[in-house]
Amino acid sequence: MRRTPTEILQLVCEGRWQRKHLAAMQQQFGDDLVFDALFGVFTGESHGFPDQQLAGRYLVQLRPNCHLPLALAVRRSLAHWNLSIEELPFYFWRVLWP
Repeated sequence: MRRTPTEILQLVCEGRWQRKHLAAMQQQFGDDLVFDALFGVFTGESHGFPDQQLAGRYLVQLRPNCHLPLALAVRRSLAHWNLSIEELPFYFWRVLWP
């Protein structure tokens, strides 16, 4: 069943979904859905360090394509990204300069 990025992010943050669930969604529905869900934690106000760290880890592990230009993605994340989360820039580096 296809879910929205918001639904997926909520399931991940609640601990109800893990990497295997995200990988299945990625395989069935593509990278954009997984990227939008996981990147959403860096663009919304209500997500703290633990949620961002988990989403960042999954971004690095699953490497969904970033469909946004790098400058735009960074700009969108700056207001809410906890700079202690090093997985986000590492993800950008791994995906955009493989």
